[in-house]
Amino acid sequence: MIEAPSGRGKTWLLLEYQRRAGQAGVPCALVDLRVGGMGVSDALATLGEEFGWERLGRFARQVGEWDRPAVDVTIHGVVQIGRPQIQVVLSGPDEQTRRERRRVLTDALMSDVREWLGATGRAVVIMDTYNVAGADKKVEPELREWLEGVLLPHVRRTPGLIVVVAGQQTPDVNLGWEACCCRIELGPLDDPREWMPFVAAIGVRASLEAVSVVCHLREGEPMAIAMELNKLRNWGGVR
Repeated sequence: MIEAPSGRGKTWLLLEYQRRAGQAGVPCALVDLRVGGMGVSDALATLGEEFGWERLGRFARQVGEWDRPAVDVTIHGVVQIGRPQIQVVLSGPDEQTRRERRRVLTDALMSDVREWLGATGRAVVIMDTYNVAGADKKVEPELREWLEGVLLPHVRRTPGLIVVVAGQQTPDVNLGWEACCCRIELGPLDDPREWMPFVAAIGVRASLEAVSVVCHLREGEPMAIAMELNKLRNWGGVR
């Protein structure tokens, strides 16, 4: 769980983590919760698209059982599924049916993941912009219930799977998965020495004292500091 106010660098941190996971050959699925109206069906479809439907046989068969008249079947008899089919099967007639189908589909998905992790060893799921209050883009209540009550309990039982949830708020303590959870709060970056590599990378001729002033004026907020330092580059730098 990575928690911080807007502008602290959560998304940039996740992008760097995703890049390093890719370099290490670790499958990495990115679910961006800032997309308006993101629901459970969208999250499940994104995981399937990112990890590859060919790895999710149980999941595909379960969708096919519920959506048999609507699915396409290849010449080999393999059920082909995608985002539309998942949306259909999760839009059941009542909330109890929808909740049960979300659970069953997630059980099937995680059974598939556990099976192919036995071969690959590790996989990552990144969920960005998990905001529940005081933010423009808030995670849907249904998605929050599914994530905290259905998906994350599976993580404890899935060695090798890492799920990273980042937002201005993060899920509350939950006994179902807290024992395997690491919580990180990103603080301000107000030490000018930590900014000197960035200063050098963008070609700014600024002294430690000048960078210290910027850090102080912007109260350690990374996005604001980076913008000010980039202005110095446009001015030709300072001493």
